[in-house]
Amino acid sequence: SRPRIELWLPGRPKGRRRGLGVNEAMPEGFHTLVVRASPRAVWEFVREMENWARLLPGFQGLVKIDDRESLWTVRGDLGVVSRVVELRVHITESIEPSKVCFRLQGTNENVTGGGTFRAASASDSSATLEFQLALEAGGTMGAMVNALMVPVLPRLVAGFAETIGREIEKQYREPRARGETSSP
Repeated sequence: SRPRIELWLPGRPKGRRRGLGVNEAMPEGFHTLVVRASPRAVWEFVREMENWARLLPGFQGLVKIDDRESLWTVRGDLGVVSRVVELRVHITESIEPSKVCFRLQGTNENVTGGGTFRAASASDSSATLEFQLALEAGGTMGAMVNALMVPVLPRLVAGFAETIGREIEKQYREPRARGETSSP
């Protein structure tokens, strides 16, 4: 069987959420790509949240509390609404090399969510990487902010996943086989 890397956050594609306690109306995004690095390299990168947190659009800082918890400062921009949000990120499960689960909770804004990374071997030197993120704003402005996030979150997730893929390839790309040339 091929190795599988799975990082799971609570916002799964519709139809796969039953029993997970996730609001069906929660804005979410999902993106899949092929990364030219081994599945092991993908795991080495994503198992450390500091590696990918800094690649999140709007990222401003991270304070690591311990191996499972950190505080992220992110500027969220939804056009008419722009805020600096501090998020408590808690890894709820980490099973090497197959799974990492985490939750997000705003400490200065009423926002909750979660997300998923999954990676499966595509070949010895490439992996399929899947990323999903679900966020929900609460409070008096929650419904409006959620409506603004619906079209924005899928684009944010796609860009974030692609950036993570490029960073993994840059850091961990498998050496070229003898005689293999690069194309310009």
